[in-house]
Amino acid sequence: MFFTVKDSDTCKLIKNIWSISIDNILYRLAPANYSKSDMINWKKFLGEFVGFDNTISPATVQETYVAQNSKHVYQQSPDKFILEFSSEHDLFNACAMKVHFNDYHITGSPRNYEVNWQ
Repeated sequence: MFFTVKDSDTCKLIKNIWSISIDNILYRLAPANYSKSDMINWKKFLGEFVGFDNTISPATVQETYVAQNSKHVYQQSPDKFILEFSSEHDLFNACAMKVHFNDYHITGSPRNYEVNWQ
């Protein structure tokens, strides 16, 4: 799906939005001129988050981590979600705390880092 914005301020605003939720389903957004390497760079700061069950949606997980600036979420297994962040410090801040949401006690650890988060 393609959509167009008419002014540069709106363009700058949505350039930093990596996904949107429509009817509780997350859709990834990307500028039309992004290359494969640009998309790979978006996957630079990933964290694995566990403590969910199979009834929670990626859109709900995204909302849970909005204060930590998560950019996109996808489900890897019934209890594990992968969250994408735009910076290392956002990733580390999200992984450094245990999040309590409803009946869930969520913990995260960064991917591709040799850091002990236990």
